[in-house]
Amino acid sequence: MRAEEPSGQPFGPFEGAFLKDLASQLRANDLYGTLDAKSDEELVGGLINPKKVDASSCSPLDSATLEKIRAFYRAIAVSLERDTGGFFQMVLEVSSEGFGRVVIYAGRLVVLDKTLRDAQAFGFSSLEKLLCDVRVATSKAKATFERFKEVASAP
Repeated sequence: MRAEEPSGQPFGPFEGAFLKDLASQLRANDLYGTLDAKSDEELVGGLINPKKVDASSCSPLDSATLEKIRAFYRAIAVSLERDTGGFFQMVLEVSSEGFGRVVIYAGRLVVLDKTLRDAQAFGFSSLEKLLCDVRVATSKAKATFERFKEVASAP
């Protein structure tokens, strides 16, 4: 069984545009090129954790996890731009305790607003779960954008 890109097109592992965008976003803040030697599979694999992480330990949010969260939602914004032709921005605010919010917007239109809890445990049980979450988020965001396109382009 082959996974599907958020747009509904089937692809094999790491052939899809979203996964390429995600790997690109994960590399974006690598100032010294340390991630250049890693494959896309290895980079995205850092978001896959089949075991449930115990976030009740109240450990502080580390910068590497914060960058993974930021890259994931930036990749969603890039995917939305490609699919709709709109211009999307992402805002992320997370406390050191792991609570926060991510917002993706176009112009004056908020297309995705997600509350984050236990950000220390950010990740997905499988690649299929990651893509399923992306598919749900992007389809709702695209529907909102298409329905209220004039708000997104309002001055």
